[in-house]
Order: sequence, then structure tokens, then C-alpha cells
Amino acid sequence: MRVLLLTLITFTLFAQEGQKRDYFAPLSSESEANISYIIDTLGSHSTLGLAFYSKSLNQAGNNVDFVHPLTFIGFIFSNPHLSQKAKQIASTPWSRFTKGVAGSFDRAAQRHNITPDMVTDFAKKVNIPEEEIEPLIAKRQWIPLMNTLRNR
Repeated sequence: MRVLLLTLITFTLFAQEGQKRDYFAPLSSESEANISYIIDTLGSHSTLGLAFYSKSLNQAGNNVDFVHPLTFIGFIFSNPHLSQKAKQIASTPWSRFTKGVAGSFDRAAQRHNITPDMVTDFAKKVNIPEEEIEPLIAKRQWIPLMNTLRNR
């Protein structure tokens, strides 16, 4: 059961090796639906209850593996419903979710695919002062970044 939950909740948003994801590319309605499904499901069920959604959550995660991590969390935290659902995600699933997304951020940063203009645009989308998140991004503190957004 423990392995199943680790697999279930650890989302890693991989781009193909060496490929940069386009922050400024618009999200398709399918990508929006997949991200919404992930957050709605994680925010609506207990840690144990999420075991029943393992396959569909993994599929939804695979369907958005090409989405830039700032676009991914920007969609969540610019949407009032998803932002509220993110606050309802239990501590263990949230921790595993943020670790997976942090891995995606690390890969984007290693590829120099997080730029100041992206950060400026992202801050506007999620309605947060750029000065509040820029230091976290500069220091690659991805989990504190996501916690900051979640706790607003």
C-alpha cells in the first residue's frame, strides 16, 4: 500500500531529455482538464482514499508532462476553485505532490528555462508581488514557493 501511495502521489512533470518546455504556450483545454482533475482529486480524498485513483491520477500526470512548471502551478493558483482545493490537500499527498513538481522545476532551472520575464508574468497571473516569490525562485526553493502560494 505504501509503495502504491508513493507512486500515486509523486507527480513528476518530465519534458523529453534536453527539451525546454514553453512557458508562454497556452494550455490546451485537455491540459487544463488534467490539471484540474489532479488537484480536485487530491483535494477531495483522504490519503488512503487516493489509492483508488492511482491509475487515473498517473495518467493525468503523464498527459501534462510537457507543461512548464510555472504554467502548471500558475494555472492552479490563478484559479480560485483549484487554489481552494490545493489548500484542502492533506499533508502527505501535498508533500509528495510538491516534491514531484519541485523535480520538474529543478530540470527547468538546469536548462535555464526559468527567466525573469517568466517570473514577472507568473507573479501577475497568480496575483502575488514579484518581490515575494523572486527570492524563492532565485534560490530554487520550489517547495516554499508552492507553500507560499497555497497559504495565500
